[in-house]
Amino acid sequence: MAQIALKPANSKSKKTPPIEKLSNAAWQFAYAALWQEEHFYPKEVERVKQEITNYFLSSTDLQKAFIAFCERIILANQYFVDETPKYLPHPSIWFNKHFQYGFPETLSWYNKLQQKRAEIPDYREYIYILAKSYWQYTNKPYSKAFIKCRKKLLQLKEYGLIRLFYTSIIYSQLLNPSK
Repeated sequence: MAQIALKPANSKSKKTPPIEKLSNAAWQFAYAALWQEEHFYPKEVERVKQEITNYFLSSTDLQKAFIAFCERIILANQYFVDETPKYLPHPSIWFNKHFQYGFPETLSWYNKLQQKRAEIPDYREYIYILAKSYWQYTNKPYSKAFIKCRKKLLQLKEYGLIRLFYTSIIYSQLLNPSK
């Protein structure tokens, strides 16, 4: 994938990482949540990262877009982890904007979540906690963000999300090509 270091002109934070870094981190989060331990060829991964990059390029607020992306991935993870077996296609298909049963479908799930949060404060707050913590860790990897997220998720007894947080951080270290 070509080096993309663009930021939308109206990006609100000077601390926003470049889109390429966000796309890598978003892919690593999705991989940890949905395709853990599966192997994909580099061309597959590059196609996925390009779809994710396009998602970020269409956003005016990269932080909100990243957190929403992660929340949508968490919702998908919970959908695929339940007891009913479901088919999860390869990432390049699932992230394709024209594949209605993949990432595009999670937008309606996310919108329903947001509507419910407007009615019930802190509704499924653990999803937001994890997504925002991963944003913070991606933006500035330090132990304080890690410990704070772990503590909050432990208080909420969200052990599966703690494991997802751990796994996503491990993959960010193992799969990050920039380190």
